[in-house]
Amino acid sequence: MKKIVVLLIFLISATINAPAQLSQNSLTYYNELDGTSVFCTLADSFGNIWIGSQNGLVRFDGYEFKRFYFDPNDSGSLKDIVTWSLFEDRKGNVWIGGLSSINKYNPKTKSFKRYSYDSLVILSPSGSGQSGIASITEDNNGRVYFGVASFIGESIMNALVYYDEKTDKMHSFKHSDNFKIDNVYGLATDKQGTLWLSGIGGFYKIDKTKKISEIKLENKEIKSSDKIFFSGLKFDSANKLWMISTQNKLCSYNTITNQLNSFTIKINSEAKQNSISPTTFSIDKDGNIFIGTNNGILLFDKKTETFERMKIKGSEKEESFDILSLSNDSFGNLWIGTISKGLYKYEKRISLEAYVSPINKTIKFNGWISNIIESNDGKIWFTSEGSSISNSVIVVMDVPTRTFKSFNYATVFRKSSHVFSVYQASKDEIYFCNNDGVFSYSIKNNNAKQINLEGVPKNISNINRLYTDTQGNFWVFALNGIYKKSKNSKFLLFSILVNYLKEVHPAIVLPIILKVKRMVFGCYQIMDCFYIIIKRIKLNAMVMTIKKATCLFHKILIPFTKIKMT
Repeated sequence: MKKIVVLLIFLISATINAPAQLSQNSLTYYNELDGTSVFCTLADSFGNIWIGSQNGLVRFDGYEFKRFYFDPNDSGSLKDIVTWSLFEDRKGNVWIGGLSSINKYNPKTKSFKRYSYDSLVILSPSGSGQSGIASITEDNNGRVYFGVASFIGESIMNALVYYDEKTDKMHSFKHSDNFKIDNVYGLATDKQGTLWLSGIGGFYKIDKTKKISEIKLENKEIKSSDKIFFSGLKFDSANKLWMISTQNKLCSYNTITNQLNSFTIKINSEAKQNSISPTTFSIDKDGNIFIGTNNGILLFDKKTETFERMKIKGSEKEESFDILSLSNDSFGNLWIGTISKGLYKYEKRISLEAYVSPINKTIKFNGWISNIIESNDGKIWFTSEGSSISNSVIVVMDVPTRTFKSFNYATVFRKSSHVFSVYQASKDEIYFCNNDGVFSYSIKNNNAKQINLEGVPKNISNINRLYTDTQGNFWVFALNGIYKKSKNSKFLLFSILVNYLKEVHPAIVLPIILKVKRMVFGCYQIMDCFYIIIKRIKLNAMVMTIKKATCLFHKILIPFTKIKMT
């Protein structure tokens, strides 16, 4: 019976990176919030989704919705019903900006604390006396700032306040210059720790010394005399500031060159130009910019500098969402808050492509597919091993063209038909580890040769894995032990591990350098599974059998990495 081998190449993509479509299969509607106006959403560091609405604050843990209400008999309850803004600080506290107060949720005590700011701002004497927190940010020193604004167009002066951790109180931001910080609608902090804010009074920056400066934002379309202001300030991964102007333009600002670019929000592909009013926007980890409007979601193409409407793929009729909030979580999901239809989640789905042997007449996958790596030039390398060296091959895939080329094991190795691992040593050099040692394959010259790693005994066979950690140390995992080579040094054998690794085959499953400077890997001896923890500074080892693996993960990994198990 002919063996059929399937190779799955995980090409991570999403429909939002292709033509702008929202697949119904990837769009989740939460009817628990049906009819609710969702003003803001936040994905915290614990994986919870916080939802600010007209009917109170809601937390979604992926399974259940928990609502928080004001309780006059409980000082640890939420003060406001309406939530306008949400922010998580570096300590994990969630700040809730409401209409009449600021609330802080402490995840450790699972309680709220209320803060008042009314006495710090100056309200219009002829107005309604209402104000709210429109924006929140944190500087590099841990000071949390709040932008106060009116949502009905009334004047609010001294509209920037901050939280002082020492006094546990709110304070007004004082400055000696005659700047009008009125109705702050946007706050953001760049990588250098400079705070940027926009309000009716102007556009400002506050440096690390708390010195405030006014910035004149101008280009051919926007003049500082136009008395416009910006909202929704957000920095992308390149430290470029994005915002929306009151002229219905998406703007980008280079804080180094002081260059302002503006893009009129309209759909060029639509014959009938309906009125589009942007309400919010978000930037995902891939740099995609989504704009929420009164008529659905738009996707901004940075290359063409155009906007495209994101339509719901597969729906019988095109639905229009009146969007109030957009935010992205760490998984790349887009959370969508609407004015009357509650909450939606758009998931990035992983796309899989299957390649079944034989792909063509010249290349056959004769056995198991293993040792898949991506080289620096973007090509995919993997091995396909049959019953002998004559029917085992190394295959290189060019991803954009979906083309393959292969070469037989016999052209690289002397006799071994099994490759333990593949490692890219340099731009032009790929290492293959097998029973005979380490072989270097030159991509440029298309030839291979066996090499010796300086400091590793030449008679050592069965080198199973090569690995470079984040500190630049080069690791060799062999039959007789583990070798480490620091920069500008020779290999050092960790003899302390030899006692544990005598006649043990250290087949490394996944070496990882954790934040606590430890390496985790696995090895095996017959049917027992061992786990070893290596400290980088002071070396010691811990060996656990598979029966005690649960103990290892609960007692060693979890306390140090603070992983939340679900």
